[in-house]
Amino acid sequence: ADTSGGLKIGTKNSRGGFGLKIASDVDENVRIYGLFDFDLSKTKEDDSQDYKKVEYSNIKLLFGVDFAPKITDNFKLLVGPYAGISHLDLDAESGRMCSHGYYFYQCYQTQLEVKTIGGLFGLKLGGELSNDVFAFEFGLKTDWTSYINPEKGNADFKNAKHTNIAPYIGISRKF
Repeated sequence: ADTSGGLKIGTKNSRGGFGLKIASDVDENVRIYGLFDFDLSKTKEDDSQDYKKVEYSNIKLLFGVDFAPKITDNFKLLVGPYAGISHLDLDAESGRMCSHGYYFYQCYQTQLEVKTIGGLFGLKLGGELSNDVFAFEFGLKTDWTSYINPEKGNADFKNAKHTNIAPYIGISRKF
């Protein structure tokens, strides 16, 4: 998450997740869908960042449109935007810092816990192989999220943004 002037947390590594998607074909080349997506929790440790250990996960509720022109009888190209909301659950802690006081040796650790929501916009590019019963979808997706500062005056979580680029796969049953 890039938090411009506040918390610096490197989150370039992708993590797995799963979701539930409900879609409907509007016509032969257009499909609309709703998706509940849960990204698994990820823990990252990095001594070069302000916070040394970060654990985060998020849940997304998305709506999108796929433009799906048929390339062959069993293959469609999928291109489309999606948007929605993302709920972020983040726990971060700084490394142990110690200093000499006048009479004693003092150690402390900074902890940051954030639960917030944000607006999300994304794009995907992929393909779909299908038969009469099943469809296998695959491709690459990228999305950008801007989170709301959950506490006024929290300098450590100001203007938080997250960018995600990841491959995706899915299998569906046609009804």
